[in-house]
Amino acid sequence: MTDIELLIAEGAHRLFADLGARTTVEMMERGEWPATAWTQLVDSGFLDVLMASGTEQETGHWSQAFPVLHAAGLHCVPLPVGEPIIAKALASKAGLGAATGLLTFVHAGPELRAEFRGDRLVLTGHVNAVPWARFAVGMVLSAKIDDATVLALVNLQGPTIELRDGRNAADEPRDAVILKEVEASNWTHLTPDRADDLLNFGALARSAMLVGAAESALSLALQYAGERRQFGRALSQFQAIQQMLAMLAGEVTAAKTVTRAAFDAAAPEPRPFDVAVAKIRAGRAAGLAASIAHQVHGAIGFAAEHNLQLRTRRLWSWRSEDGAESDWAERLGRTAIEGGGASFWRYLTAEQAARKGLEV
Repeated sequence: MTDIELLIAEGAHRLFADLGARTTVEMMERGEWPATAWTQLVDSGFLDVLMASGTEQETGHWSQAFPVLHAAGLHCVPLPVGEPIIAKALASKAGLGAATGLLTFVHAGPELRAEFRGDRLVLTGHVNAVPWARFAVGMVLSAKIDDATVLALVNLQGPTIELRDGRNAADEPRDAVILKEVEASNWTHLTPDRADDLLNFGALARSAMLVGAAESALSLALQYAGERRQFGRALSQFQAIQQMLAMLAGEVTAAKTVTRAAFDAAAPEPRPFDVAVAKIRAGRAAGLAASIAHQVHGAIGFAAEHNLQLRTRRLWSWRSEDGAESDWAERLGRTAIEGGGASFWRYLTAEQAARKGLEV
């Protein structure tokens, strides 16, 4: 990590350790908006980490976004972090303008119909599980129109928009947004190579948060295994427990390594192959972290008063969001099949060589 990234990491850990306090978590899970905590987050400037700082940059430095997103997952911050970072960067890059307040994003499915009426983009239908929609002022979405893809900014506080409350297993808002003849505030066409920007950006951000939460679950399991005694000795002295924790440590380290590499290689933008590998490995580590940490803790880990369930509920939720590992594995498989074995191997070696400044 560079000196700047180390400073960002230190600042993010200090801030998010406070914002992840039980009082803030409990307030959010009751459906209350922690306004003071949100103001602290906005004032920190971390939500602008991907905003372009120069004329040649389309987004900011992804390597500097990793410590922010990782720390948010590590401390289980009960506030939108990845969503406004991604939404603001996408809106800025596409020239959609900026909104004052929380921006979220979603990749719209076939349930949302988009059509042009002159130079206006009109949206009708619904999108499900929009993160933090009830608290957001705007939503960045991508939608299909025939063979084209558009990126649009939508005002979520308009009279022709209806919200239906929804939550994931972590009790984070995932609301259904129903649009009735809603005109986008601004929109732009995406070129074919940019059509999956929103999906790639979201999956990479989610991978970093998954890794952070998995690390936190591992830390809690290690601490509990060292403190809890059974049959006259600590759990950590039992070979079966040692083996499980060692396996989990390996999976978490592997997931963090490939995710960190994906962020470092995102210059200027995330590479689909790297995103797929990161989300697959982060999802695998998340499933194992939840399973092993609860096995080590036993029933106490499920208690509402225990911090472990705050981690594992997010692991279970985030694992399936922005594409589960099965979805990303299918994408990798199709890439290999369409290109053929030899072509796919050349693609892999060319990627590695490019990173090392070599010629293939």
